[in-house]
Amino acid sequence: MKKILAVLLAGILCAGMVTGCSTVDTKGWQEQTVGDTVRFSTPSDWETEVFQFAELDSVRCYLEQGDSYCEVTIESYQPTSPSDVESYYQTTIDSEKESLHTIGSLQKGWPKQIGGKTAFHTQMNSYMGGSSVENEINIYYLMSGNTGLSIRTTVPQWENQKELEQTVDQILQTITFS
Repeated sequence: MKKILAVLLAGILCAGMVTGCSTVDTKGWQEQTVGDTVRFSTPSDWETEVFQFAELDSVRCYLEQGDSYCEVTIESYQPTSPSDVESYYQTTIDSEKESLHTIGSLQKGWPKQIGGKTAFHTQMNSYMGGSSVENEINIYYLMSGNTGLSIRTTVPQWENQKELEQTVDQILQTITFS
């Protein structure tokens, strides 16, 4: 009986770890809006930059430390055809590879559910600008109605890297579409 109870307790603890018990608290976070279709939240100590171009709305939220930063950037655009989405996706990947000192190659990642939609995922490691800190960069692409989205996350290898990864994942979990 004791063995069964011990195995059951161990199973419950393992299940809790697998389901991702997060220590990130979103209370007091700032709500962000990209265009008129995307909403998400970020920690209150993160900086925010908003950009608007002809067909593109962009919100960049980041935490800076020395010569590097942790960031989440979400871009919303209006493609006119499915080939526009593919073209935008490839152009973005090409510009990322050109502008960053990439370590290794761009890797295809597992698809990820964001806001109830499946996003294509690519990832790479790189050094940003003149920084000596290695970063893991993840780029997600998805469609919501007639709106294409590009979501880029950058997590530097700081001492609190695991906490930053949890925070970025929590930010992605707050994304909703209207």
